[in-house]
Order: sequence, then structure tokens, then C-alpha cells
Amino acid sequence: MRNVDYKRARLFQVDLLAFRNILEIDKEQMIARVEPVVTKGQITHITVPINLSLAVVADLDDLTIFGLINGNDIAGNSHIYSLFSYTVIAYEKVLAIALLELQTMMNILISSMLSLGLQELLAGAKGGPTTKMLTYTPFVGNLQELAKGYMDSFTPKDCDEDQDNVSEFVEAMIYSPTEVVFMTGRYASKEETKKKGNNINSLGWRFKPWFYQHAKSVLKKGEFLEYILTREYYHRHTRHLSWEGKPILPFGDQWWFRFLLGWLMPSKVSLLKGTQREAIRNYYREMHAIQDMLVPLYEVGDALEWVHQEIE
Repeated sequence: MRNVDYKRARLFQVDLLAFRNILEIDKEQMIARVEPVVTKGQITHITVPINLSLAVVADLDDLTIFGLINGNDIAGNSHIYSLFSYTVIAYEKVLAIALLELQTMMNILISSMLSLGLQELLAGAKGGPTTKMLTYTPFVGNLQELAKGYMDSFTPKDCDEDQDNVSEFVEAMIYSPTEVVFMTGRYASKEETKKKGNNINSLGWRFKPWFYQHAKSVLKKGEFLEYILTREYYHRHTRHLSWEGKPILPFGDQWWFRFLLGWLMPSKVSLLKGTQREAIRNYYREMHAIQDMLVPLYEVGDALEWVHQEIE
């Protein structure tokens, strides 16, 4: 990981903590008006109970709206709705000359996409039921075969343009160069969920296995299907900080810790960073890699091989 001390030494920090309010949710036009430091956790807490959701919902609770717009804005349904940035209707931007400017999508595409640190205010919203049906599928092969399996898990077959046949949510977790689990999902109605024999996984309980470890179990027991409450699905990576929990808290995934102290997770990332000792910081700086990559589907296999060769 890159040393970020330069940020503290050279940049002037602006306190934006006051700008963390959800101003309006228009259920007719399906638009949410929010301030820039509103987090994904705040939004799902408000929208899911009223059967609404943002079109693109990121993984971690603490990710903010302006952080998603300007950086890590891809999610499991981006193959349908594209990046989070592209679901934005308009921005209200404060310029350096102290003027408030309303920017539409055309201005946004020119001036703001993937520019970390800028300040935007509005996000679009999209509706959906309160439960998701999720199918876990194991796959074994080399990296090129894994990439092809990933594409086949959600792309339309035989030029089928019927969106009903395309999974609404797609995710792949690679556990080794030869093992991957594909997850495809869609919204499900309450009536479907309550049918006899359906497996409902209360993923949000503190003593439950971390999600990526739960998904890994499919490599041994084979493909299965389950139903998860929508909000719990959105927060599936929260407790283990999207794979980062294990190196930070090595025993955090143990059954005894989850049962007795699971309520402590997730710890605030800012708190964990503030309490890190020099040895841990050096480990992350020299041995730990975190890299977001936006790669065309036809190059995913080559990208996986390159990353494995360079990192491993």
C-alpha cells in the first residue's frame, strides 16, 4: 500500500462532517437528494424499509456519496446500471471562487468522473423488493477459464436481449488461481421467499460466518440457492471489511469471537488506522496490495494472470 503521509503534509483539509444529511427522497421520480458525506449505510437504513434502493449500492457502510462518485463506484449490478457515477442526475458544486453551480450529466462527464476528492451532492435512486435470491456456483479451472466462467454467469446467451434473463446482481470471489465462486442474484417477492423449503439466511446476525467464508463453503458442498434480506445483502462485506478484517484481527472469524464479541464488528476503519502501531503500518505499506481495476470483460483473464504473476 502507498504511504499516504504526503496527504497530511501538503494538503489543507476541509471539514465536511456537517454535510451528512439525506435531504429528500422523491418516490415518484425515484430520486434521492443527499449531501456529500452521507454514507451508504445511512441510505440503505432509510431506503430499504420503504422498498427502495439506489441503482448501484457499494459494499462498505462507511463509503460516502462523493467518495463513490469520484472513485470506487462499481457494484454487483454495474453490468446493468454502469458505474455509480452514471446514476447521478445532477451535482451542486461549490467552486473555488465561492459560487454554487448546478451541473447536469454532460458537465459531470467532462469535469468530475473518477476525480478523487471533488464535491458533489446528488444521487439517483432505484426501487426493489426487500429480499434477494442468491445462487452460489463453484468453478474450478485456470485463470482464463475462470474469467470465461465469470462472463458466462451473467451475460445474455445467444444474443438474448431480454433483461429478465440477465441476473440483477453478479459477484465473483477468487480463492486461489484455480478456484472461484460465482454468485448471481435477483430481487424476490415476500410470497416467493415464504414458500416451503426455501432457505432464508439471516446474514446480519453477529455470530454468522463472514460472508466470503460462507461463500467459500460452496467449493466443498456444491451449488446451492438461498434467500437473503436485501439490507443484509447490501451489508454482506461490512463485518469483515471486505476481506480486510482477517489481517487486522486474525481471530475475528473464529466462532468463539463471533459469538461473544461479534457485536464489536465492524470496527471503524478510522479507529483501526488511528490505533495501528508502526510495525503494522510498515506491513501494510510493504506487503499489502489494494488495487481497483476497471477492465473490459474480454481482458479479465489476461488481467488476472498479470496480477497473479506480479503480486504472487
